[in-house]
Amino acid sequence: MAKTRILIVEDESLVAKDIQAMILNLGYAVAGVVSSGEKALQKIEDNCPGLILMDIVLKGSLDGIATAEKIRARRDVPIVYLTAYADEATVNRAKLTEPFGYLLKPFEERELQTTIELALHKHARETQFQERERWIISILDNIQDAVIAADPQGRISFMNVQSEQLSGWKTSEIEGRDVSEVLRIQIEKTGRAAFPSYEDLIRRGRWTPGKSVLLTTKDGLRIPIETTAVVIHDIRENPSHLVFLFRKLVLSKRQEEKFFQLAVRDALTGLPNRLLFADRLTLAMAQARRKKLKIALILVELDDFQAVNEKMGSAAADKVLQETGRRLVSIVRKSDTVARIRDAKFMLVLAEIKHPPIVLKVAGRIRESLRPPIEWKGHSISVSASAGISLFPDDGEDVETLTRNAEAAASRAKSSKGNRIQFFSS
Repeated sequence: MAKTRILIVEDESLVAKDIQAMILNLGYAVAGVVSSGEKALQKIEDNCPGLILMDIVLKGSLDGIATAEKIRARRDVPIVYLTAYADEATVNRAKLTEPFGYLLKPFEERELQTTIELALHKHARETQFQERERWIISILDNIQDAVIAADPQGRISFMNVQSEQLSGWKTSEIEGRDVSEVLRIQIEKTGRAAFPSYEDLIRRGRWTPGKSVLLTTKDGLRIPIETTAVVIHDIRENPSHLVFLFRKLVLSKRQEEKFFQLAVRDALTGLPNRLLFADRLTLAMAQARRKKLKIALILVELDDFQAVNEKMGSAAADKVLQETGRRLVSIVRKSDTVARIRDAKFMLVLAEIKHPPIVLKVAGRIRESLRPPIEWKGHSISVSASAGISLFPDDGEDVETLTRNAEAAASRAKSSKGNRIQFFSS
């Protein structure tokens, strides 16, 4: 069996000779003896050793720790520090380079042997583990299922290629973030979130929604998937990882058409969602620009909607949203758009405005349409709304700016006790 070749980086020549003698006496081979970090870097490029004994204090511009950082970036070789200095600051700085050992001078031959053998053993185990991890990742990247792994708190640690392609997210973008930010899944029929609580998942050990669910991708598209989640335990039977597996459903042509509609429409109200709203607004702006007309963007947000949810439950809240959407549609032209963009927020696009005062009239009709109570299972639910208005091209000439300004106006209306209409003013 070939002897392990050890590089000695030591600027005291007598100490270096003593270490060299000990290494040879212990049966190892000496790959070289250098006195500076610069020479050590050159040495590993010429012929990389199996282990490096690195003095922390060296001649030249690089000390041992700085040299170790550069070596670690270029080569996978274990490093053991040799030093006469053991102050806390030095030790803490050395730890950042993840050394395989730390020997205080002066040391005996037996101490050196033990440290070297432990470093080599640890490095071999880590190399084996890394190879096994690469093997597992290769398998995960070549299976059909999308896989996301997270810690017991739901923080993402791994995504395979399929999960990146299906969700639109890259691991580098969401590593360490909550799984629910990537797996934005909802029940197809109700549009309600279908994601499990981590506590419940850990308690049960496995989770499957049991209903047809949709995944909202990074770009806002909604696609039908089947999904499940399992809990992985460590050797002490403590939960160590949460693993989420999902795949796109294979659909018939009729089902694909149905899900295309779901991808651009709100599942609860049937109104255009944010994605289709942005498309409609972009088209309306192009037409208005060509005809030199205006567009009005009206953001309508129900006041105290959360109170309805808390006092009467989600079914009553759903009824309010559905009826609100129906009433808003009833007061605008067919050429206009009513969209539900989030929670209790609706957006109206009033296209081709020839006379701007009409916008205020429409806003007034919105308030009037919401005045009658909504009947639900013998209950009368009264709601009001705050409205923010931005105009094209006066308050913006792109989707993002117009939307942001309408939201700002609605926020001011809501802060004034609600049930108000507010035009945007810069």
